[in-house]
Amino acid sequence: MLRFTVIGTLLFPTLALAAPTIAVVGLHNEELDLEAQRAVSARVAAAIDATGNFEALSAEEVVAAMEGREELAMNDAFLAHGRKLLDDGRLQFQQAEPDFAIPVLESAVKELEAVMAFNPAQKELWEAYVFLGASQHGIGDQAGTMRAFSAAAGLNPERRPTTRQFPPNIVELYDGIASDLQGRVSALNVSVKARDATVWVDGIAQGAAPLTVEVLPGAHHVLVRTPDGTAGYAKIAIGPKSSKDVEVELQASRLGETSTSKFVRTRETSALYEALSDHVEADFWLVSGEYDEAIYAAFYSPAADSWSNYVRVPLMEQGDDETIEAVLELMAMVDNGGSLKRDAYAETAIPLDRSANELLADLLVTADPTIEEGPVIVEKKPFPWWVVAASAGAVAAGAGGYGIYRVATHDPNRGKIVVTLP
Repeated sequence: MLRFTVIGTLLFPTLALAAPTIAVVGLHNEELDLEAQRAVSARVAAAIDATGNFEALSAEEVVAAMEGREELAMNDAFLAHGRKLLDDGRLQFQQAEPDFAIPVLESAVKELEAVMAFNPAQKELWEAYVFLGASQHGIGDQAGTMRAFSAAAGLNPERRPTTRQFPPNIVELYDGIASDLQGRVSALNVSVKARDATVWVDGIAQGAAPLTVEVLPGAHHVLVRTPDGTAGYAKIAIGPKSSKDVEVELQASRLGETSTSKFVRTRETSALYEALSDHVEADFWLVSGEYDEAIYAAFYSPAADSWSNYVRVPLMEQGDDETIEAVLELMAMVDNGGSLKRDAYAETAIPLDRSANELLADLLVTADPTIEEGPVIVEKKPFPWWVVAASAGAVAAGAGGYGIYRVATHDPNRGKIVVTLP
């Protein structure tokens, strides 16, 4: 099995005449734990500083720049596609085209339900259920209407549709279904093997586990987070007037479940970094990771809302010079005015695993992420003259103790990629 690492995340502020600033915020490599990612990020940042033409921002500085907007960034990143589907389905419903609205809204429900596994948001999901039920009513699907309206009422018993958005008969039908469910309340008993764990049920914070929450019959989303960044999720179905126990298992924080589709993974990468750029002022982000048994890196430009061409990070026999060389190749795509050069644009992002960056997940999911501070001592060594020339005149240096090398196999194009740490 191949094992890969990522360069990190870079951003450049728009200070006139100032060196572009590059922020290193974790690695998209699922086999590196949080501490290893922090260590590698620090060494890559030190190598960037050593160029003399660029300045690195540490993970601590990126956390400070986020300023408590982590939840907003999560919402923007992971609700983006579901929101678009909801908007499209809502428009079809309003144009009296329920046959076209239903498949779009079903996709919206599926997309927004997936978000509940790691982000406590319910507003859009509730709306998708209601518009789906209203559209199914429009084609005479009574069973589908009942299922959708029951799911919406169970998700948020306090909310109801209004006549501003729906015909009075739809509002009346919804209220009748919700009222009937109110008489069949059940109890959900949530426990977790951790102290100070906060529980969300259907996107609403309920308090510290263990606890009991009254819910309506149907499916419910239980999300648990701890102050140290671990989290767990369970989707629970419960019948009327019953009681059910659920113990949520915890694991390291993740940014959702990554799709196996190349197209969807590209969309997920784009949404993640577009959302981050909305909440941290930056000119560029360097996005790197493994796809299809190779390591790639590219820039995202918020100003142009575009991606740069990708760079393939070479596999190495030993050392780290070629890793930093790939970063320099990306830096050379930026012109003297701080913009991507005309021949540097690409059509799409790299289809990465958005959940393979544990440090970034910790930054976004943990309210007060703990990031170790302290000096990083780096052994600097010059690049060969041909590397310096190829990097548009940048002065480069490698970061001792960080590298990518390949463990050879009988196939020279395959092997095990290893990240070296001191």
